[in-house]
Amino acid sequence: WYPTGCYLKSTDASWVDVIHTDMGVWGTPECMGTADYFANTGTTVQPGCPFNSTSQGIIGIGNKLCYY
Repeated sequence: WYPTGCYLKSTDASWVDVIHTDMGVWGTPECMGTADYFANTGTTVQPGCPFNSTSQGIIGIGNKLCYY
């Protein structure tokens, strides 16, 4: 859903951590950081998240912050 070239890159900083949590919906399966982490294999919906981001159009950010 993001324009080509408009995304985080490993060259944006000396070290870039990327936490993938919603691949294929709001997120991307592409590795783009210095280190890429795939929480719960990066799929939708994350355990402990009360929202289904696919049907409700929102992202439950709580777990992402805990992982970080």
